[in-house]
Amino acid sequence: MPEKKNIEQLVEESSKLLGEMPVELHFECFSANEDAKDYAKYKKDQVEDFSWGKMMEMRVLEVLEGLGYPMDKIGTYLFKDLVTEAKSKISLDEYDSSIKVLRDLASDKSSIRRSLATEYLEISDDSYKKYVLDAMKNIKEDNVDINLARQVCGPDGACQKPGILAYRIAQYLEYQDKKEGAMLVGRFTATTFDDEDIQFQVYDNGIMKCPTLDIDLIRYIHLKPRFELHSETMSYTYDVKHRLGCGSKLIKSYDIDRDLFEYLKTRGMIKYSTEMAYFYGFPDKKGFNTTKAAFKRKKKPEKSLFLQLKGFFN
Repeated sequence: MPEKKNIEQLVEESSKLLGEMPVELHFECFSANEDAKDYAKYKKDQVEDFSWGKMMEMRVLEVLEGLGYPMDKIGTYLFKDLVTEAKSKISLDEYDSSIKVLRDLASDKSSIRRSLATEYLEISDDSYKKYVLDAMKNIKEDNVDINLARQVCGPDGACQKPGILAYRIAQYLEYQDKKEGAMLVGRFTATTFDDEDIQFQVYDNGIMKCPTLDIDLIRYIHLKPRFELHSETMSYTYDVKHRLGCGSKLIKSYDIDRDLFEYLKTRGMIKYSTEMAYFYGFPDKKGFNTTKAAFKRKKKPEKSLFLQLKGFFN
């Protein structure tokens, strides 16, 4: 079994390799090599002379290491630069502008990534992508912190294409930076047909969290028997089986204070159909389907409502 190398050994090897690189490849290798040296100091808590920006870069590398990224690959350090750039462009309380950043990063022709590669690192966009993909291909599942992966990537812990993952990490770090200062606006509860409560918390930075399910960074919830939680990069459907009937874990009621309900709706943090408005007795009956009748497509709406009140849903 090969000896596991520490980060100092990797830095030394990287330094030796640097001298063998063609001139046109020197800068990105030099940049990665310097980052590796700084990260070794960071791991030893030798950060007295680190700037705020350098500390942010080290936090990004720490997250990447926790996600299993190999610390002996240049692509890991270059990917750190993309995450840091994304972090500088997003804000939890600026949803629309943050969405634009996500759309750019998710594109194969991302201007943010291309600018980073060509203007800062002075390499081609294709070379940059090869470096990052090489690092991703060498991720070791045994090295992945499952809890961190869930926090960064959502309930399934699955990390998607590099641009989206860069946004997810940037958003996670932004949330960590701001959660201490965020003010709690209120709480609400979803109760199942077998009387289990699922708690939600609402904050003034446009974020909700669900402590019961251990899900953070919720932008809005679709209120229905199998509720859906959404953010820019996450879609989670409450994981219960279909047609369980009475005593099931489907949602029987939502307990939301009237003022909090108005707060959530005006900010787009809750969505529901007109039918669900009547079923759950929401104070505002105008759901996202703007038909006048709540059960317009039902031949016998009273029968449908009776069954739903017992926990039976189509």
